Amino acid sequence: MNSKLVVGVAAISLLLAASTAARADDDHRLDEAWKAAMEDNEGLLTPEQMSGLNVLAYESAAARLCDGIKLDEKKYAASVTEVAKGGDALTEDEQMQRLAAIVYKLGTANGLFLAEGSAKKDAFCTEAMAQKADKDSKHNWE
Repeated sequence: MNSKLVVGVAAISLLLAASTAARADDDHRLDEAWKAAMEDNEGLLTPEQMSGLNVLAYESAAARLCDGIKLDEKKYAASVTEVAKGGDALTEDEQMQRLAAIVYKLGTANGLFLAEGSAKKDAFCTEAMAQKADKDSKHNWE
């Protein structure tokens, strides 16, 4: 399985599984936000591309929240470009619409990771640091 897909699934799973009973209502609200944010991907991104987009959002959120994690801007930009590629069959207008939709989804996912990461910052940053330290984990951090 693609390592970015595994990281994306693990990141979302970790954040959803780390909830406590006292935060159940809040977690439910974020769960619903994730569901709403991930709707309407049909024809826009493949499941692998959507996973890659979520990984990028996670990496950006970790860089903002966690000491010792910084984005490698060039690698990050190249990764965003790779996810955003739409194919040669799209007109310029269609490509711009696709890019706008992808940037919107990236920003939404980033905001959700920032919210969830802020709520459980220690656990979020511990996991991000473990991902960064894992030699087999490909990431866009310095």
